[in-house]
Amino acid sequence: MQARCVALLVVVAVLLVGCADLVTPVAHSPGTAPVSVRITVAPRDVHGSVSVRDAIRYVDITGAGTQIRKELEPDGDMQVRLPAPGEYTLASWSRVCGDTCATLHRPGGRCSAPFTAVADQVTTLEIRFPIGAGCAISVSG
Repeated sequence: MQARCVALLVVVAVLLVGCADLVTPVAHSPGTAPVSVRITVAPRDVHGSVSVRDAIRYVDITGAGTQIRKELEPDGDMQVRLPAPGEYTLASWSRVCGDTCATLHRPGGRCSAPFTAVADQVTTLEIRFPIGAGCAISVSG
């Protein structure tokens, strides 16, 4: 019985030392601060033709070992925090609702644009969804 307890204590000690080696470099590294991106959906053009059906729009941000996929707020702003400054790509697309938005059609109207996220600066990305066309992305900041 005592031999099992001693063996268990040795195993726990070895595991704790191993975990400390994994955690210590991360805990003591300077790291990089997360950066923010503001995604704006441009107001819909009410002067052109109006779509009878509604759609759900999505964004996918990839880069620096990161992939973030979110559903866009219609006609609004969204703030996304990225893990580090660097080069990223924003892709966007929409899925038109069937009879209700519980059923969605295949993705369409895809567009993408590269951007650079800079520390201590909010990058603004504006997405436009013209009726009858794909989308367009503009980058500022």
